[in-house]
Amino acid sequence: MAKPDAREKPTADHKRPSRRRVLKWGGAVVGLGALGGGGYVAKELRARGYILRTPDGPAVPMPDHRVEVPATTPKMVIARGSDVQRNFAAALTRMGGIQRFIEKGDKVVVKPNIGFDLGPHYAVTTNPDLVAAVVMACRAAGAAEVLVSDGPVKQLDAAFDKSGIRPAALKAGAKVVTPIESHYVNSTLPGWGDWQVLDPYMRADKIITVPVVKHHSLAGTTIGMKGWFGAIGGLRFMLHKRIDEAVAGLAEMMKPTLTVVDASRILMRNGPSGGNIDDVKEENALAISTDPVAVDAWGSTLVRAKRQDLGWLDLGEQRGLGVADYKSLDPVEIQI
Repeated sequence: MAKPDAREKPTADHKRPSRRRVLKWGGAVVGLGALGGGGYVAKELRARGYILRTPDGPAVPMPDHRVEVPATTPKMVIARGSDVQRNFAAALTRMGGIQRFIEKGDKVVVKPNIGFDLGPHYAVTTNPDLVAAVVMACRAAGAAEVLVSDGPVKQLDAAFDKSGIRPAALKAGAKVVTPIESHYVNSTLPGWGDWQVLDPYMRADKIITVPVVKHHSLAGTTIGMKGWFGAIGGLRFMLHKRIDEAVAGLAEMMKPTLTVVDASRILMRNGPSGGNIDDVKEENALAISTDPVAVDAWGSTLVRAKRQDLGWLDLGEQRGLGVADYKSLDPVEIQI
């Protein structure tokens, strides 16, 4: 296998456009619509990750996907070892097995991070082997349907392919759903009002989020809670003006069944888009938790994020979503 170049950038311009530019694009859709070209422009915008169409109908509440587990179930398990699938299997077993979270007949959405069109060695997307392991576990539990879905920042098809997640998910028996292949439903984002959510998340019985640990230039880190940006449409960058409130609001809206944090390779600097192999560290770790706040707090320590830059953790705790002091959960640690 050829060694990757030290530096690589996504094939599209990955810099977030200005509000003026996006509004110009929106105007282009309207203008070209009168000339019959609006559909083409809209398709191009969708391919770039900007879903400007407003769904019809009133806002629908997002279901709460959390489940009750026995009091003896660990709140968090950390596994360390060089094989990500073995780490997952060992941690899941210590959590009581997949049957504690997934029931026969469930419709399950597995949400990795597929933010950019780069290979998995750049640590900007979730390890595809871990995604496959989660899918296979859900199928073994008798899930009726397992969907793998996310909303990349740019180049949707290229991101699903170059990350290795599309082929891994399909081979494991999942259906892959991109934003182009789905539609959006109006829901309510706490603190922001109505917002578009990808339809598979609204229909799921259970949701397992499988984020990678990355540095983020604005939020400090992006792991599970920040990763919910990929489940929504609209002008997502507008949420960046109050990033802590946005991240906490998204976590309050989504409430996943389980969070499986991929720390096999982590992005230490220049996130979230990465592209420099020198910014990647092999951590060879994984954490599973029913507490999305605690597991993100754990992941944030791996990239040595400054605690004062992670205000969304405190807001998440204040909203009753979990605890920011993950050590207070007495996490179980396993060496594989």
